[in-house]
Amino acid sequence: KQWYQRRVRDKTTAVTKKSADKLLSKFSSNPKKSDLAISQKMMSSNNMLSSQVSVASNTSLDSITSGRSDNEIVVVGQGGNQFEVLVREALDFTESSMEKEEAFVEGFYRSTKSPRERRDIVDMILCRFGSEWDDFVHTSCKFDIYYSLPIFLSLLDKLDNLAREGVAFAVFRKTFDVASDYFNKMYKQHKAKILEVNKKLIRGTLASVLHFTQFLLFSESLQRNTKRNSIDQCYVQLSGAVTESVDSFAAHQTKVPSEVVVVENFHYLYTFLLKNKIESLDKYRSYCHKRWKDSLEEYVRAYLTLPLERINVFFCGVQNKLDSGVRVTEIGFAPEFSKQKLRALIGEYTVKELKKGVEGVMKKIEKHFSKDKNLFTVACLSVLAELIKQVEGHERLMKECYPKAGLKFNFTVAQIHGIFDKKSPK
Repeated sequence: KQWYQRRVRDKTTAVTKKSADKLLSKFSSNPKKSDLAISQKMMSSNNMLSSQVSVASNTSLDSITSGRSDNEIVVVGQGGNQFEVLVREALDFTESSMEKEEAFVEGFYRSTKSPRERRDIVDMILCRFGSEWDDFVHTSCKFDIYYSLPIFLSLLDKLDNLAREGVAFAVFRKTFDVASDYFNKMYKQHKAKILEVNKKLIRGTLASVLHFTQFLLFSESLQRNTKRNSIDQCYVQLSGAVTESVDSFAAHQTKVPSEVVVVENFHYLYTFLLKNKIESLDKYRSYCHKRWKDSLEEYVRAYLTLPLERINVFFCGVQNKLDSGVRVTEIGFAPEFSKQKLRALIGEYTVKELKKGVEGVMKKIEKHFSKDKNLFTVACLSVLAELIKQVEGHERLMKECYPKAGLKFNFTVAQIHGIFDKKSPK
């Protein structure tokens, strides 16, 4: 008792007077050897668990992510990793303490107590460890719900390595149920946060996407020896919420084309998942790649009509005639597709006019895309490739439908490359 009272008076101890009095009430005035050993272990265990809460109070996942800008990703998980290491050390210490106490009781009462009585004594003694762990889980998770993840995974590993018939398994199993409830609560809260739409954002990576990738970084930074079923299911469900969030934001966006929102966010997700290999999200990585590529193609087709708009309309009509069954030798006889009309159109598109049209397209791309994500360059290269594809397709139709007219553009593919090299970023 005097030892307890000195600990309570010490300002550096993490054990409050209330908790000490609670423990004191469970010991007699003349403690037996076993009771003294237990009380010492409980005090040491309580202080160790309290130190974990101290780590949690100094590092919050929400506090880490709150200082970022909308277009900036913050690597999180360092504090969570340190926290997890301490949790695992505390679990190992608690397991060792329980084994020693159980061995002491078995040896001390072997000649005076029956096996059932000895087991009851062990259960009564070791249940105190369970209550300490429950309090620790509640304290940590109420401060920051994200600390339920390292606690949940650490307990899961510990249970896999314990014999199911042992007392330690029963103690940790109850604490695991508490941690599991907080883990599910954390997942639901994070999913709800992902589904929130950032109405103030015009372009760039959505906050929901950043929340998802930061969670992945935090989770993957933790040690894991167990099967990944629980966390992988969480990943898949959250990825669905991210897709829903991006599509919803894109559908209601009026200041930039919806394709731009899809391209920027799914390109970001694809790049992140390509760098951070997560097996359960392999299919989602492929999905992200397809989404941003398809949306970029749709964007390019929509805005590439400007440089050669009238010529594109002309040859689109020619291709429709051919698709309807008109022979290539008969195309030039139609008034709207005569070689004289085509020659006049070609005369309108000099190198100067092409340059002007390309500059107009690139200004729109620059307005729509965020330069810091390199998508401006990617979009410019896509426009260049599509423009060259169009020009080469038009030249092919000219040779097929007007073989002896001597028609050709006033610019070459090399000149198109030169225009883009001067205007696009390096």
